[in-house]
Amino acid sequence: MHLRIGEFDRLWTVDDEQVAEFAAGLTSSPRVDAGVFPAAGHAIDYHRRGAAFQVQQLSFAPDCAARRITHSS
Repeated sequence: MHLRIGEFDRLWTVDDEQVAEFAAGLTSSPRVDAGVFPAAGHAIDYHRRGAAFQVQQLSFAPDCAARRITHSS
């Protein structure tokens, strides 16, 4: 699970403790990458740093696949 909350999100509580608590609840996911995304609000894709966010999302899947191959060898 790849999870980011925008630093300036006004719909969610944004702090590292809250993100960690939410991520800890994702117990059925083999991998959780959660964090606060700096300099963005709720709809991260539409902020100036949206492209950087999308690159993170797109790199998450092959990274998970590589970890799975490494761990199953």
